Amino acid sequence: MHHPAPTALVRAALTLEAFTLWLADSGDDLVDAVDLLGGPVWLPIALRVVHAAEDGDDISSLTADMRRLHQLLHLEFADRWDTEEARRFMSVNPDDPRADNARRCADAIERGLRALRMVRPVASKEAA
Repeated sequence: MHHPAPTALVRAALTLEAFTLWLADSGDDLVDAVDLLGGPVWLPIALRVVHAAEDGDDISSLTADMRRLHQLLHLEFADRWDTEEARRFMSVNPDDPRADNARRCADAIERGLRALRMVRPVASKEAA
């Protein structure tokens, strides 16, 4: 089994902390991006993640939700023309500031998930 270097784990833990703080402080940005690209069906998922961060809960329990948000924000559901996600994506002007916000949120979710993948196995071992 491969064990990451301690410095990589510290970096990942700091990234995860920064991501959690971003969710708690700027969760409205994520909710706006999710609403823009997914609509009301997706809002409960975004709100669940944001509220967990705001409440200081362990967001690792919401990894599946964050993966779904990652897929939405990376336009993985916009590849079929008959979906709500595709319609919403096609209606967004790339110069719209909301598009920039969605890109920033996509990057943040990606960084957070990457950090979780590194930190989670170590945290699971310590809890055992």
